Amino acid sequence: MRGRTLVQFLSAVELLARPFGATIEDLEQHLSVDRRSVYRMLDAIQQLGFPLYDEQDPSIRRKRWRFEDGYLRKLPNIALPEFRLTPSELVALFLLRCGSGLFKDTGIDRHIESAFNKFTSLLPKEGMMGRIEGLQALFISSAKLTKDLSKSGPVIEELTFAMIRGVTCRVLYHSYSDDIEKRFMMNPLHFFERSGGLYLLTSRSERKGVRTLAVERIKEVELTSACFEYPEGFDADRYLDSVFDVVDGEPLEVAIRFSADQARYIRERKWSNDQEIADEPDGSVILRMNVWGLYDVTRWVLSWGSSAVVLEPQILRQKVSEEARLITAQYSRR
Repeated sequence: MRGRTLVQFLSAVELLARPFGATIEDLEQHLSVDRRSVYRMLDAIQQLGFPLYDEQDPSIRRKRWRFEDGYLRKLPNIALPEFRLTPSELVALFLLRCGSGLFKDTGIDRHIESAFNKFTSLLPKEGMMGRIEGLQALFISSAKLTKDLSKSGPVIEELTFAMIRGVTCRVLYHSYSDDIEKRFMMNPLHFFERSGGLYLLTSRSERKGVRTLAVERIKEVELTSACFEYPEGFDADRYLDSVFDVVDGEPLEVAIRFSADQARYIRERKWSNDQEIADEPDGSVILRMNVWGLYDVTRWVLSWGSSAVVLEPQILRQKVSEEARLITAQYSRR
């Protein structure tokens, strides 16, 4: 469904780029959406800096929407045959860049960045550039989706428009931890995929920090008229740079001792940007780092069996101990 929304967006740009533009009815028919969705699509396109205008067509007694005269001639036109880019091709390239995270730290990412820097240097600097580059931040690529999002299409569409326009949303959210539905205001920042699910990074105007919501648990989304500022100093890539699933929870400073037979493996891996690994006299190591989500860290520690012992914090130590006790009890039954 997320892909369907983006395809509709590209199709709308392509229709509006025609010499005669498109009527509202044209857009409704070609995009298979209602009139309200068409106007919202036009608003989103203008928010990205595309110069649209409407004019009355006497022959059909309807308004046509299209790009301003001369705008298309400003798009890149390198001295190669048929190289002039269409608006839909331009948007598609920036959306394609959203998926370049797949090549992070492989060496390929450096060439991708270099190519896009050269490409963007050819584009007009006024108006559109700063906002259309925001499309790159709409999605952060990760694992393939496996959760059932078949009922989340309208929610994803609303959140997509909210992120493009930078507006606060009122949501109804089903909390997994206490199994109740809650209504609250939040600012949608990014979609990202992790461990087979689609998640949403959000901020709250009245609170510091960033929260993660599972998209399939968002039952309703209502866009408000309030705009928000992106959290100052927040680095989404750094926030997501962890081996753990990102779920609701508070940040934890953890210290875990790993046995000597696992010490080499622990040293060879990057578990967190702020990790510290200390060697112990008996050959074991102590890993210290900041993580999010008590539940996920508990599962991770348990996966090491007796090779890992939590030293800090006490809440994580108790949680792992309790889970280990329950596991032992399960295997003690006949």
